[in-house]
Amino acid sequence: MVASDHDGSRHGHTLMDALAAVRKILGRLEAKLLEDDAEHIPKEDDRELRHALQQIGDDRLTRLALDYAVCVRGLTGPMVSRAWKGELALEAEETHRLFLDRLQRLERLARYPAGRLWLRLQACLRRVFHRPPHSQRLPVPGGNGNHGCLR
Repeated sequence: MVASDHDGSRHGHTLMDALAAVRKILGRLEAKLLEDDAEHIPKEDDRELRHALQQIGDDRLTRLALDYAVCVRGLTGPMVSRAWKGELALEAEETHRLFLDRLQRLERLARYPAGRLWLRLQACLRRVFHRPPHSQRLPVPGGNGNHGCLR
């Protein structure tokens, strides 16, 4: 029982670290938007965000984070028409609100062992029941004489 408590604690720290990384990158995106900084988002930030989102394993947070990053890129990019910029600003505002709400909810859940367990259970169930259709195993040719058998 002690080992499982330790694993839960370790997962809690990893989860909290990943959530903190997402919050840090969110702050950088907000600053980029406020400063109307046309520079590209550094690849390290993009990599760090994707890695943290992968560790968290929350599809909704991932979708909102990537949508918000796209909005920021669009709003700070060169040659954006006024009409499109206005629409994109509204989209960015709504996406930011939803992203922040989801992040705060996950941070609250991650503070408690039962919350972390709930998040892990949800992620596991999503992996089990939402398999992409191309994930079926292909037949392995030759070898043992059972041509066409699945591994």
